Amino acid sequence: MAGTGKLYPRNTVKKIVKAHTKKGVSANVDILIFLDYALFLQELVREASIHGKLAGERGVSARSVRKVTEVRKHELIYGFFKSSRVNGSIQDSLRRFKG
Repeated sequence: MAGTGKLYPRNTVKKIVKAHTKKGVSANVDILIFLDYALFLQELVREASIHGKLAGERGVSARSVRKVTEVRKHELIYGFFKSSRVNGSIQDSLRRFKG
């Protein structure tokens, strides 16, 4: 199977994580961080798409993404994640990237 090229700069991700955590970074942690970030973005776009459709928009807009992130931020602050099956993955992602 042929490689498709780099998806992201591995060394840069490692340096950023090391600078923010002030700890060493294991060999393949950057791959896991990138995959977690990609899953977070996928979920964010899905939620924004649903919100946009309910609001009568034709596609995903910056407004629908902002609305979804405002709701998620409110839920994180007040702990409303207990009832939804999807929110657990978003909560975990946000916890990992909280700086």
